[in-house]
Amino acid sequence: LAKYAANIFILYIDEFAEYQVKSAINVVIYDIIKRTFLEELYYDDFVHIDKDNEGQIVAITMNTARINTVTASISREIQYKINSMDKLNIKVPFGALLGDTILYNMGPGICIKLRQYGNIETEFKSEFIEEGINQTKHKIALLIRINIGVSVAFTKKRYDITTTIPVTETIIVGKVPGSYFNYR
Repeated sequence: LAKYAANIFILYIDEFAEYQVKSAINVVIYDIIKRTFLEELYYDDFVHIDKDNEGQIVAITMNTARINTVTASISREIQYKINSMDKLNIKVPFGALLGDTILYNMGPGICIKLRQYGNIETEFKSEFIEEGINQTKHKIALLIRINIGVSVAFTKKRYDITTTIPVTETIIVGKVPGSYFNYR
């Protein structure tokens, strides 16, 4: 019975820990994104559109240098902030030890310290979406993936946290065709 209670205790601590860790990491990400994009960024900061003599688009080129600078800065800031967090303190309500009962969120909190360690991947995603006969939406988003390990209550767990932040988008208008057939 004691082993069963200990397993339930660790299970509920794990649930609370996962929620708290993901919540704390998302706060860090959005705070850094807010500071990084404090200046207003435009589509032209990330993309160059080449046109022919008639004004038709012939190429769309991503500004790789600008993209790499922004992703490196964001990755570095997030890693620094996570490393400086040292520990997260969470409180697991004593009622959680009783399982899924009416007392689940009741009782005094049991303080548990978490230590985290992890790595960060950032990348820009570029996507073209058809928006009508002669329009295409070009969206650029920042994808942030964090794999973080947490040591809590005699166990170690890894969590994957993925956040997608829209950066910019534009509608590219082309020439209206003389006739249109949609073969879907």
